[in-house]
Amino acid sequence: MADRLVSTHVTYAAVFIAGIAGPLTAEPEVTQHYLHAQDEFLILACDGFWDVFKTSQRAVELARCALMRHNDPQMCAQQLLKDALDKHTSDNVTVIVVCFGDEPPRRRLSQYGRFSPSVSSQGLNVLAAALDQDDRCMQ
Repeated sequence: MADRLVSTHVTYAAVFIAGIAGPLTAEPEVTQHYLHAQDEFLILACDGFWDVFKTSQRAVELARCALMRHNDPQMCAQQLLKDALDKHTSDNVTVIVVCFGDEPPRRRLSQYGRFSPSVSSQGLNVLAAALDQDDRCMQ
């Protein structure tokens, strides 16, 4: 298996050097976002970081918690890097955290209080409709 892995990497390298399109790309994903007053920080990271988080929101939550503790973007980036490595990323990992203000992020409460439900709003709507229908059947 090790020989196969090495030969695969050599093949990819040869394809890349020859200028033929291969499985690797240097094209970044770029999005445009206008900053608003409520924007607190930015996480810039490569795909090796984003691949191991189920959602980008989870990375934001971890960054917010770290910044609330120490308000140090470098320490926050190091913690996010450690979290990605602990999740056994198989790619290179680069993380940069940029804060847009001097103050640490404020604690945010969801509309549900301190805890948010683990069911999506669509799931809650389906459940509410089913319960309403069940109530009508009981009458």
